[in-house]
Amino acid sequence: MNFTFAIPPNDGNHQVGPYSTVARHDTDIIALMPHMHMRGKAARFEAFYPNGTTEVLLDVPQFDFSWQTVYYYRRVEAHPKGTRVEYTAWYDTPPRRGPATVSLGPHRALRPALDDEMMMGGFMMSAAAPEE
Repeated sequence: MNFTFAIPPNDGNHQVGPYSTVARHDTDIIALMPHMHMRGKAARFEAFYPNGTTEVLLDVPQFDFSWQTVYYYRRVEAHPKGTRVEYTAWYDTPPRRGPATVSLGPHRALRPALDDEMMMGGFMMSAAAPEE
């Protein structure tokens, strides 16, 4: 989550992130969820593996706030210890949305309004089952 970003007015493709976390154990990813408000435009989760390869885990090129979708994998996705998962979000602040910079300061984090913005990348995961 990032509560301290600011989106300038009249920017049709403002990028926030990437923000990342590193798996401390072998991990199974079960589901991913990008969360933004009305100005959210696109979102992407990417994995950077310890062996140097990368993979797009989820790409939402046309985000829609009304979806509030959790994207579940059909089968669990295994990721080794040391995998870095990055979340990046893009926003659109066209002139019709007003001339002000948009943000969500820490004072609003617990009770945001829809005209505020959020940048949250959620994922459900579990420790990988040990091999038998």
